Formats: sequence, C-alpha cells, structure tokens
Amino acid sequence: MREIVHRLHRNDSGFVAITNERLVGCGPLLGKSSSKPLGVYNPSIQIGNENGLIMTTTSRRTRVFGSRMSG
Repeated sequence: MREIVHRLHRNDSGFVAITNERLVGCGPLLGKSSSKPLGVYNPSIQIGNENGLIMTTTSRRTRVFGSRMSG
C-alpha cells in the first residue's frame, strides 16, 4: 500500500503532514524533521497554529512542531 497524504498544514516555521501511516513534521530553519507512526486506534487529529507553532492534538497527546525562531 502506498503512503497517501490526507492533510497538510504549514506556516512560516514549518509543516505537518498527516498520511495514512504517520504524522510528519518539519521545522525548515533547523533542518530537522520528526515522524511518528499512527496506530490503528488513533482518533482524529486536530491541528492548530499558535504563535507560529503548529500543534497536533489527539485524545492521548499533543505534539508541537516549529523552530526555535518561532518562540
């Protein structure tokens, strides 16, 4: 099965992509990315943008993606 991007959210500090297999985030100023596998039981993911940071929230955890430049 091919990996398919379902949602993409970006701002000046980075991006978050939600695929059928994982959550991928990157802060371009740092040149680093992070990838977290999505389990079968993951509920829907909410994406927010606050003070230049991209936040992804599920019922179990919140992850923040951004750069040191964004605060």
